[in-house]
Amino acid sequence: EAAPTPSGPEHVLKIYLPRTDDYITDLRCMQEVARHLQQYRGDHKVVLYLPKDEFLVELEAMERINPAPELVRHLTDLLGDGRVTIET
Repeated sequence: EAAPTPSGPEHVLKIYLPRTDDYITDLRCMQEVARHLQQYRGDHKVVLYLPKDEFLVELEAMERINPAPELVRHLTDLLGDGRVTIET
């Protein structure tokens, strides 16, 4: 059963991806994030932030999601505290 979608204004799920010296580890992390997002499709925007040098590159995902609490919890477990936020 699908989790209920938050009602009201559009939500934006912001995900701050980590960057390490290991390309394969980073790629696997991004693939795992994508897998979780695909399980919670919906009507709300996703913005990914990728570190590049001392800057953050902002990417808006093509997929729209349902920012259910379970999704946020899964992503936080994967990425760590402070790396997943929801804004309205």
